[in-house]
Amino acid sequence: MTTTEDDFRKLVAVIDRLLGPDGCPWDKEQTVLSLSHMVLEEVCEVIDTLQDADPEKLADELGDLIIGALFLAKVSEKEARFPWERPFQKAAAKLIRRHPHIFSEEDKLISTKAVEKRWDEIKATEAEHAARTSRFDGIPKSLPALAMMQKLMTKVKKVPSLRHVAEGLLQKERPTEEEEMGRRIAQLIAEAESKGIQAEPALRRFFSTCRDTLVEEERLL
Repeated sequence: MTTTEDDFRKLVAVIDRLLGPDGCPWDKEQTVLSLSHMVLEEVCEVIDTLQDADPEKLADELGDLIIGALFLAKVSEKEARFPWERPFQKAAAKLIRRHPHIFSEEDKLISTKAVEKRWDEIKATEAEHAARTSRFDGIPKSLPALAMMQKLMTKVKKVPSLRHVAEGLLQKERPTEEEEMGRRIAQLIAEAESKGIQAEPALRRFFSTCRDTLVEEERLL
């Protein structure tokens, strides 16, 4: 029976073979930029599988996502960006740093709310975040529009003095039909945020319901 370490080493060896001198021509031509679309697609496929509730399919899609991350790490090393192990080292260090209540002698009896507050405080001191000029920097531009807007709303909630500004933007009618439609959609996202509902998966679930119903109706035509 193999260990997790054995499985990981085998996957790394397979990727090394694919990127090696006698490896796959397509794989060897890839760059970090050419692989960016693959990462996005794999993340979306994982999300789709979570909604399907199929354990084996989820394991398969998570495997594809891990392949994408490892390929990016290996290609980054090939492009002399950093050693391929660096992302794993950074990930472990970050989790330890942001969980002092687990990995240090701090009070173990801590609430979820306190954990979130401390997480934000520690995050703000880290180099990549300390360099930001606004708390609204760092919202990924590649996020789906609904998720991107809700991320903005989540950040607004943490700054009471800015809430009235956001509310004003949501209430003020926009000059063009397109902008006005965006404002109205944003209002729904703000309502979802206030109720603790994630707008992106909520719409995805409704989409699935609509699709399944229409497929059934189409079969009866």
